[in-house]
Amino acid sequence: MSIKHEVSSTTKVYTPEDVAKHSTENDCWVIFRDMVLDLTPWIERHPGGKLPILRLAGIDATDEIVAIHGDRVVDMMIPKFVIGKVSGQIIPPHVQEFRELMQEIVHDPKWMDTDVNYYIKKIPIILSFFILSAILYLGFESVLIHCLAGVFLGLFWQQCLLIGHDAGHAGITHNTDKDLMIGWLVGTFLNGFSIAWWKKNHNAHHIATNSIEHDPDIQHLPFIAISEKFLNNVYSTYYERCLKFDKLSSFLITIQHITFFPTFALARVFVHVQGILCLLNFNENIPKRWIELFGFFLYFVWYFSFVFIIGGYFGRTGLSQGLFMLVSHLTVGIIHLQISLNHFASPTHSDGDELGPRGGKDFLSAQLYGTCDIYSPTYLDWFHGGLQFQVEHHLCPRMPRHNLRKFIPYIQKLAKKHDLPHITRTPMYS
Repeated sequence: MSIKHEVSSTTKVYTPEDVAKHSTENDCWVIFRDMVLDLTPWIERHPGGKLPILRLAGIDATDEIVAIHGDRVVDMMIPKFVIGKVSGQIIPPHVQEFRELMQEIVHDPKWMDTDVNYYIKKIPIILSFFILSAILYLGFESVLIHCLAGVFLGLFWQQCLLIGHDAGHAGITHNTDKDLMIGWLVGTFLNGFSIAWWKKNHNAHHIATNSIEHDPDIQHLPFIAISEKFLNNVYSTYYERCLKFDKLSSFLITIQHITFFPTFALARVFVHVQGILCLLNFNENIPKRWIELFGFFLYFVWYFSFVFIIGGYFGRTGLSQGLFMLVSHLTVGIIHLQISLNHFASPTHSDGDELGPRGGKDFLSAQLYGTCDIYSPTYLDWFHGGLQFQVEHHLCPRMPRHNLRKFIPYIQKLAKKHDLPHITRTPMYS
């Protein structure tokens, strides 16, 4: 990142304590490298939602900004908000070493440039899943084969979502606009997922990983509670309401060991609903809202036409149609189960915990404490799409997924040197 803020006799100098006093939505300062930024006018217009900025208000946001934004965005936007310099900031050795590593990584093409052939090779494989699904569903009479067709449709959806995840992080072309269009295609049109909702949700998750109050990816009342802290009526800054532990929650939590897998296997339905509600909330600034709504419309048109109209023409009955839909949703639901393993198996934290407001006193510690890798052999990398390497992905979200496995030893070495955790869990299929 090439931006500089020249020191002059008129440049204002602030201490970290000065910056900490400006930590509200109406008065939001952050530290970026040696600069102080006033992000107050940008909060409502931030494409990733206001919560990630508010989560960093009053503190050093250097590592989060570097991780999530490319050079082009930073060089263009940061200078608009610089109000002075920071003095007296103490950077811990492990943070400084991590920043030096990231500076090397994010500017090295061998790490950050996407191998286009990697995605080109995926296109025929992904299309073959849909073609196989159509052939099995429309060309055979057996209900069991129709269930198998549902498996292939689920795999088609899952692989599209993995590409959508890459695009959402600008990790394919590294051009926000181009990757947004890819996201609309594979996410909204082919899957019925709102990219705007996903960015709002996912950015909050990346910034506040495994935070009881701030991470929407672990806030699943009344169905699931992964910490006893959820039994105390937690206020969610993401949903902007209290997650009440009422009678319904009390009952459902007692059977969550039974309902856990079905709930997450059918999480796709909840994602549809959340996306539509987000797009219909006209009080929020949603970029390209109508394009996404149109994409949702097209998704439901092609999907229900395929299942019922075309399927009905070929003689598919209610039983076959229902099982086809159920199995396809259960199959794609594996992606939600996988993500839950990466985080539910790691410690959660609250604002008042000893580790601090981010689950650690810095970005690196917060991510290492709040997530873990899931071991998988290389021949299954296509299936997991890089999400099994959550530690590395969280530390460098824009890194192409085909480089994440190679990134592991660097983070392991850094963590070991500074006595920080780097946890790899055994796989669910072992």
